[in-house]
Amino acid sequence: MELARCRDALFAIEQDVPRLPADHELGGNADRLATRIALHILLERRLGPGVRGRTIAPRREPRSDAPHPASAGSSRPATTLRTPAGPARPVLDGGGAVFSLSHASGFALIALASEASDAGAAVVPGGMAASDTAPPATIGVDLEAATRRLAMPRDRQDAIRRAGSALLPAAGPLGDDSVAVLRAWTRLEAVAKADGRGIGWLLSELSARTRRPVAIEAVQAAADRTLSRLAVRVHDLTPDDGLPPALVAAIALPVGDRAPPVRCFPHDAAELAALAPP
Repeated sequence: MELARCRDALFAIEQDVPRLPADHELGGNADRLATRIALHILLERRLGPGVRGRTIAPRREPRSDAPHPASAGSSRPATTLRTPAGPARPVLDGGGAVFSLSHASGFALIALASEASDAGAAVVPGGMAASDTAPPATIGVDLEAATRRLAMPRDRQDAIRRAGSALLPAAGPLGDDSVAVLRAWTRLEAVAKADGRGIGWLLSELSARTRRPVAIEAVQAAADRTLSRLAVRVHDLTPDDGLPPALVAAIALPVGDRAPPVRCFPHDAAELAALAPP
């Protein structure tokens, strides 16, 4: 979803019919607040009005030493990844659905699935929304701006690209540019979110934290073992799936599930009102 276009309408809908828990801890971050309102609307459409006011467990995120692309034009060093101490994905109190969220450059990507039903994902203006697929037990998504500047050493970029390629060998070799690194990164993040333990262990497992040369065959074998153990597969989301061309994204789903098309979350007030249950 494109947050700047739908934020005010989402705030108005929340004002009329509160869906977030009264003690939510989203503070003054307007984009994350709008995304959470959109998520609650999608949850309510799937599970009914009984989800109103239910909490979503906060993430606990101690620092990891893995570098992350810095914002375009920034002169500061790469930001650090954060590896959650508990579940890496948010969890709805009482269950009923699994979901995954990601933000990038004024967009949000929401992937949603019922625990024992069909799944979906959507893009919200300033964000993406979920679409439909077979019933997954878990789901993970990541979203990046294709123009994001990479503030990390070349050897670390190579390690990330190698690890991301190993997660989806059928897609062929990734290129040698920054977009290829970002695509690899979204694959890694999506798998890590589907697993629920944060990305640190996966970077180590696929030798993406080392600056020493690692045989591609060894990384591929580790990726195959990891995906087999988690029973998930990762899929790139592209403009052919409905993703805006300025974004790079990936989704991790259970083995056998196909990647859903990306659907744009409505930003018009009337369309949003029709989407939100009364």
